[in-house]
Amino acid sequence: MAKLTPLRRLKDIAAIAPIFGFLLLIPPVIGLFATEATVFGAPLVLVYLFAIWLALILIAAILSQRLSQAERDDPK
Repeated sequence: MAKLTPLRRLKDIAAIAPIFGFLLLIPPVIGLFATEATVFGAPLVLVYLFAIWLALILIAAILSQRLSQAERDDPK
C-alpha cells in the first residue's frame, strides 16, 4: 500500500468535505431534527442548519490554510 503524503491526504479530505456537507443537508437528515424541540427558544432544525453551515465554513478555512502551507512545504 502506497503511503499518502500530507498534501495528498489534505486534497482527499478537501474533495470529501463538500460531499459530507451535502449528506448532512439532505431532507431526510434534516427531517430528523424537525421536531418541536427548541434550543434557547430557536427551533432545533434551525440550530442544526446553522451549526452545519458554521462547521463547513470552519472546515473549509482550516483546509485552505493547511493546503496552502502543505503546497509551500511540498518538495517537488
